[in-house]
Amino acid sequence: MITCNWLLGHWSERSRAAKIGWGSIVVVLLGLGGLSGCSPAYAQTPEEWRERFLREAPKAWEEYLAFARTLQGRWTSRVTSPNYSSVTHNQIKQNRHCRLSAYEVEHRQAKYQHPRELYGEVYVINPQYAFQLGRRKPQASWFVAEVIVNGDKSKIIESIDRSIDISSGHLVSLSYTDLRTLVKQSTFRIIDIKPISYNDRECVELHFNNEHRVGIKDKLFVPEQRGKLILDPNRFWTLCSAEIVSAYLSNQNKFEEFPENISIITRDSNSGYPIIVKYTYKSKSSETTYEKEYELDEIKRLPSDEEFTLSAFGLPEPVGLERP
Repeated sequence: MITCNWLLGHWSERSRAAKIGWGSIVVVLLGLGGLSGCSPAYAQTPEEWRERFLREAPKAWEEYLAFARTLQGRWTSRVTSPNYSSVTHNQIKQNRHCRLSAYEVEHRQAKYQHPRELYGEVYVINPQYAFQLGRRKPQASWFVAEVIVNGDKSKIIESIDRSIDISSGHLVSLSYTDLRTLVKQSTFRIIDIKPISYNDRECVELHFNNEHRVGIKDKLFVPEQRGKLILDPNRFWTLCSAEIVSAYLSNQNKFEEFPENISIITRDSNSGYPIIVKYTYKSKSSETTYEKEYELDEIKRLPSDEEFTLSAFGLPEPVGLERP
């Protein structure tokens, strides 16, 4: 422009085995999944892992996304590169009838910047109307960019959906392509897949090849060419880290390959789903780093409809409509 609990109980088993002899040591180790130290469920061949991944992962990703899209909260994005840096604060909020997404720029420094580029936007839809607000300078007052009562609200809805997908999708996507789309590519091949220990968790390391021409007209843009993924099958096959090579358009107007690294930190929700805490993306070629720190949580109290109105921003309601 992230595990195998191999050591869990290892030392207690070792001390016990010392008392019962070498033959029993072998039995104990096999009971733990073989000499590799994996649990029995992880003592599978690469072919068995491949079949399990293709069978389980796409369904698990769908289930996880259904949960993640209900999260609410804030996150801060920090971008640094040779020609650009920024700090941006984002928010998503929703209830059964309304949705809101917003961002505010705290800092932005760019070599090339459009004079009309905004420093904040709010997109809201409620049962009566949809609206968009803008901010021309940091801490400036919000201005009304658009209010739609009876017209087509699809653009505002798409903007909200895009923001929600960004906040919830990192655990099931790479820098550009979501994992569901990647594995559906006709060129996608699993080169190797095996269990590993990662941050004290039983995870899986998957090497893939997806080499293909990109930039072909009317073709879905999937830049990822090959790489290594660390996935957690015990947490909906969500992504822990990735080392990939992607093809993007270079300054010479040619598609060139760029290495990319992704690392992710999560926590477990009360319902057992992972929730993203920190996302880091690094591209050595472009010297670009994205860091996102999240404060998202499951819905504990649904915000009232009144929080999704123009009145909530100190602005008058549309003519003919009453404040909720």
